[in-house]
Amino acid sequence: MENAHRLIKTLVHSKDPFSLPLDLFTLFAISSPSMKPAFSDMLFSFCLEPKMTTKATELYALMKKGGTFPSLVSLNMLLGLLVASKQFQRTLDLFLEIVESGIQPDRFTYGKAMLAAVKLGELNRAFELLNSMKNSRVSPKVFVYNVLLSGLCKKKRMRDAEKLFDEMLKRKLVPSLVTYNTLIDGYCKVGGLEGAFGLRAKMKAVNVAPSLVTFNSLLSGLCLALRMDDEKRVLEEMEACGFIPDGFTYSILFDGNSRCGDDEASLALYEEAIGKGVGFNNCSCSISLNGLCKKGKMEKAEEVLKKLIENGFVPNEVMYNTIVNGFCQRGDVDKAILTIEIMGSHGLQPKGEQ
Repeated sequence: MENAHRLIKTLVHSKDPFSLPLDLFTLFAISSPSMKPAFSDMLFSFCLEPKMTTKATELYALMKKGGTFPSLVSLNMLLGLLVASKQFQRTLDLFLEIVESGIQPDRFTYGKAMLAAVKLGELNRAFELLNSMKNSRVSPKVFVYNVLLSGLCKKKRMRDAEKLFDEMLKRKLVPSLVTYNTLIDGYCKVGGLEGAFGLRAKMKAVNVAPSLVTFNSLLSGLCLALRMDDEKRVLEEMEACGFIPDGFTYSILFDGNSRCGDDEASLALYEEAIGKGVGFNNCSCSISLNGLCKKGKMEKAEEVLKKLIENGFVPNEVMYNTIVNGFCQRGDVDKAILTIEIMGSHGLQPKGEQ
């Protein structure tokens, strides 16, 4: 059996066109029908790699048509590949086929199906799967609750998220860092800072170490509430925990200062970040520039962009378009044209041009 295992693997991964999984399956089904189930599952398992997801799906369809069903272990691996390749509807379809075949899904099967449902924004379906899981006496673990909490927080359903979190605790499950980060971010995005900082206090009480994500979420929440003095306290705690502010952290602080009208502080932050060698991505910079341009503070926006370029940052079309739009909104056509010319010198074109 071990030799057969090795031979099949060699054939599947060879470049011989006659050793394609579908051809091997058909050939073996004709020559050795009695060994078809064992061979099929073995062949299927060798197709369960990221680069062979399509072949695995095709082979699964052929096996199903021929009345042969892969093992749950193999099917779970296929579910994982489908989720990883963002084929969420196909994931749910496969889950339904597994159930209809009479195979009892396990925690992994349910977990991947729920993740797919949440990614599709189908929260009701995700909770139907949770109820089905419980009714089948399959106990949900932390991963499942994290997936559902993420879906609720994205929909800003924090009251429901609180209830689900309480259910998780009643089941004696220990919340992970992901659990806390998900809820903290959810609270911050709806202005629920009391809930967010309450969870941060709970993390300390149960010795769950924070991450940079934890602090960035709290800073973002404070920024939205224009509580810049409290941001300084969170920054101090963040650095005391050994975390160094990254480009996203600085863009949050920049946005907060900009919202408060403190442009000098915003510019000082950029200079501080650049001096520390902090890398900014295009998204962070675009958000910051957009904030200045919307307020008509074009000189500040230009100054920020200039400093970034001087320190090796390469702006993209979105950032230049933001500057161009800002000048147009202000009625400064000459400056808008000059910016377009600068874009052209970098091989970029303004939005709308071919």
